[in-house]
Amino acid sequence: MLNFSERLSLIKNSLRKKGLTQKDVAKNLNSHQRIISETLSGNREVPMAFLLELIREADHPVEKVF
Repeated sequence: MLNFSERLSLIKNSLRKKGLTQKDVAKNLNSHQRIISETLSGNREVPMAFLLELIREADHPVEKVF
C-alpha cells in the first residue's frame, strides 16, 4: 500500500506527463500556485473535494490514489 507522499507523487507525475505546470493547474482550479505546490508537497491539508479536482486535472485514476 502506498503512503500519502507516494500518492501525491503519482499525481505530480501525471501532471508532468500532461505538460501542466502548477501555475496552469492553479488557474484551471481557480486557485493559487502556492496552494498547489504546498498540497503536492504534503505541506497543506485541503478538503477532499479539492484533492479530487486535482486528481481529475491530472487525469489520474482516482482508484490508484485511494
